[in-house]
Amino acid sequence: MKSVLCYGDSNTWGRNPVTHGRYDAETRWPRVAQRLLGDGYLVVEDGLVGPTTVFDDSEWEDRNGKTFLPVAVETHMPVDLMLMGLGSNDLKEQFGLDAAGIAAGMEELVKLAKGLEFSPMQLTLICPALCRESVYDQCEGFAGAVETSRGLAGLYRAVADRHGCGFIDAGEVHVVSATDGLHFDQNEHAAMGEAVAAHI
Repeated sequence: MKSVLCYGDSNTWGRNPVTHGRYDAETRWPRVAQRLLGDGYLVVEDGLVGPTTVFDDSEWEDRNGKTFLPVAVETHMPVDLMLMGLGSNDLKEQFGLDAAGIAAGMEELVKLAKGLEFSPMQLTLICPALCRESVYDQCEGFAGAVETSRGLAGLYRAVADRHGCGFIDAGEVHVVSATDGLHFDQNEHAAMGEAVAAHI
């Protein structure tokens, strides 16, 4: 059986843009991928609301993705493939990052993951889908996120190419919910799960 670790943020966790709660297990995209892949795969969810790639959030001290990546991999080892879906929270204005700065954070994570001795694995980067204008009304602290998000896909792809990683551009799979401009709705979870299963 092949093990697939989904390491990501609130879109991996399954945040509902309307209720702000969590979608049920059958709706979340990792579970959709699991159903499509079947018994030959174990798809493991390791998503969380709020994590960055490698940056310390001044309002949320335990959300640095670099800190918890080795823990996640060792917890779920052996891992054949890790999907890394981070970067949306790096769009917060407190970090002052442009698209290149966010991609650099993801590249730092890739280097960290590749250097882990206890679980040699393949990596796939998931670039965040483009934000929508409603993010400014519904998600505090995301000023400038829409424009910055437009520059991520090409830079993430370049990181993937440099390090021999797979690549999925979530923006080519779907658009985020118009409700909050940042999270997937139920239909988009289904589309993401299908795209991930096809990629694997």
